Amino acid sequence: MALNSFTIRCRPAVLLSILTALLALPVLQAAPKKPAKKAKPSDATDVLFAGQQLPHLRVEIGEAALAILRQYQWKPGPQTDRESVQVTVREGATTYTNVALHLKGAAGSFQGLDQKPALTLHFDRFVPGQRFHGLSKLSLNNSVQDPTYVSEQLCRELFLKAHVPAPRATHATVELNGRDLGLYVLLEGWDKQFLKRHFQKTGGNLYDGGFVKDVTDELSTNAGENPTNQEDRIALAQAAQEPDLAKRVTRLEKVLDVDQFLTFVALDVMLWDWDGYAQNRNNWRLYHDRSKDRMVFMPHGMDQMFWKPEGSILPRMQGLVAKAVLDVPAWRQRYFERMKELRG
Repeated sequence: MALNSFTIRCRPAVLLSILTALLALPVLQAAPKKPAKKAKPSDATDVLFAGQQLPHLRVEIGEAALAILRQYQWKPGPQTDRESVQVTVREGATTYTNVALHLKGAAGSFQGLDQKPALTLHFDRFVPGQRFHGLSKLSLNNSVQDPTYVSEQLCRELFLKAHVPAPRATHATVELNGRDLGLYVLLEGWDKQFLKRHFQKTGGNLYDGGFVKDVTDELSTNAGENPTNQEDRIALAQAAQEPDLAKRVTRLEKVLDVDQFLTFVALDVMLWDWDGYAQNRNNWRLYHDRSKDRMVFMPHGMDQMFWKPEGSILPRMQGLVAKAVLDVPAWRQRYFERMKELRG
């Protein structure tokens, strides 16, 4: 076996060892304690994300489907729909049929079908109940902006430790029509299955922040019982634009989980997520948690972290809600305190 091939095949084990060591360090303490929840029974997804095995996916795409996928090219500006095609996925002796697949990625990460494309797979769209290690939906990130292949998994683990919901990550190797594409970062999908892991009620809208959009924009949704009704998002945008600080506090407290948001932004800055919501209005999701009737922000796309270790703990905020919250002196003080709590 060639050295380069051997290195790629062995890299996940090495990287996961590094990851385990990093997570063992007392760098990040949990956010303020919340009431204990009844432990959920482990399932197949827990085994997958334990990272003890490296799945190898063989994706088979027919000629007609290949032609459809080659027509899609990501470009800045308004986006066309990413058309899905039906493919076959094999892992060892297991075959998954009629899996929905579309290309994913945006500026910097999108690559065409004949390069190393990032992929999203829906296993149950055409075959109800079909699961891949317990998952109905997953993404395969090409990690072209993170040659270590570690950032996504490490940072998602840290957000989860801080009680900020985030899809889990592990690794896989991929073949596409017999072509070895090498190592990928395998991510849990944004869907109702993910919401059930973190929220008591799953009927609220799960908004996709899109590419450099804010809560003032109409957003697409990944889940929700009434995705065309975006009154909750509009109410959040209006509250964040309230010029009177006292009234802004009252209005935001009615629509936003402020405490969770302070943790979200504090950790985002600590990890220097320059391409996240707070600093760039990018790579984020927003969920209407109906059990609290509050909006919850969550991180997405964490392959470009740690870029500026000397960065300010209060950088210039681009996200409307981040600016609106941290302009309030009392909340800004709580933000600094939250950083101390997270650092321990």
